[in-house]
Amino acid sequence: MADEDAGAIARGELLSLYIEGVRARMDEAHFAVFIKAMRGLADFAESKGKLGRAELDDGEEQLRGEVMGEVMQAAGILVTGRMDHQVVDLGDGIRALVTPEEAADPAVLERMRQHCVASSKRRREQADTLAGIAEASGLL
Repeated sequence: MADEDAGAIARGELLSLYIEGVRARMDEAHFAVFIKAMRGLADFAESKGKLGRAELDDGEEQLRGEVMGEVMQAAGILVTGRMDHQVVDLGDGIRALVTPEEAADPAVLERMRQHCVASSKRRREQADTLAGIAEASGLL
């Protein structure tokens, strides 16, 4: 248990260091969106996975994409205790947080992209099926 506590403390210290670095290099509006996203992440973790949603106003929504890589990095630090992850663009609007070894392997990145695309397609098909059922049942 002591090792787990030490690991959590180390991850928390690394995350604090990372957030201070983000604060130093990011303008105030972007940092506000970053912090809002981090609070949403913390709320999600505390709720044991029950999805919530942080509502962004129109100006914040425009900044969301620019901030998301930093949020992904921070989440990676919190989960793994490592600061060397990289955010990679897999194409088709898909970004992933990967280890440096994975980032250097095009075959690994392509498998990730294919998996994400297939998962997205399955979710769309399921949503369409459920919407059709709801419509046929008079629920929509």
